[in-house]
Amino acid sequence: MIKKSLGLLLSVVVLICFAACSLGAPKIKCGVYRSETSDAYLEVFDDNTVQIANCDLSVLEKILEDDTIYMAELNESDSEDLRERWDLNRDYVDNRVKYERDDEFYKYEGSIGLIFPLDNPYGVGCTTWGFSYYPAGEKIILAADGLVSDDHISEIFVLEK
Repeated sequence: MIKKSLGLLLSVVVLICFAACSLGAPKIKCGVYRSETSDAYLEVFDDNTVQIANCDLSVLEKILEDDTIYMAELNESDSEDLRERWDLNRDYVDNRVKYERDDEFYKYEGSIGLIFPLDNPYGVGCTTWGFSYYPAGEKIILAADGLVSDDHISEIFVLEK
């Protein structure tokens, strides 16, 4: 009798764990996320849009441009065209913009991507950029390292309580 009850209890626990794991990534929590190191913040809305404020994305832009120019082996003219085409501060800061949700790394890293497309006519190099949302800590992180330079950007945003 005890063995049957213990077996039944174990089966229920396994089913609950399996069901919880198969639910997928949680929803991105809406609200204001403030930077830990500056006055930058971003607000996440329930319609898959975000508004970034007081954040300078020029270092990130340079990393994306340099890496794309290198990977696509662009000539000087095409490189200049790409640098003129991309302006992350103009296109994303102080604008409410739509993001695509990327759950691909959630089960491995515990993060969900907030991804923004880049207008890259060359199809090689960077075609998107984005933030990583960590639901366990209610943090959104912007981090990038240059492949061909020593440029680096790291910004941690924490959900305002």
